[in-house]
Amino acid sequence: MRKIKRNGGHPITTPIVRETFLKRPLDVILSVFMLILSLPVSLPIALAIKLEDGGPIFYRQERWGRGGSRFRAYKFRTMMASSDKEFGLKQAQEINAKG
Repeated sequence: MRKIKRNGGHPITTPIVRETFLKRPLDVILSVFMLILSLPVSLPIALAIKLEDGGPIFYRQERWGRGGSRFRAYKFRTMMASSDKEFGLKQAQEINAKG
């Protein structure tokens, strides 16, 4: 890391190009490794969800990331497959204001 002085004299760190260049491959390698490690738990969960009601195993939702870019988030489905259509999407702000 390279240290740069700001107006107030407090140092901030900025990544060196080499660190930025290595971040993506390291993220991918660690993600694949963790995915393999989680398989003994994930497979029985997926099977249980499928056997319970025959619906889809994963819940897919579009979210917004850094800089306003959209991405799809996937997670195990914990509700009815049609809950979005029946009850509508609930935002965290709405739920927190009530709770």
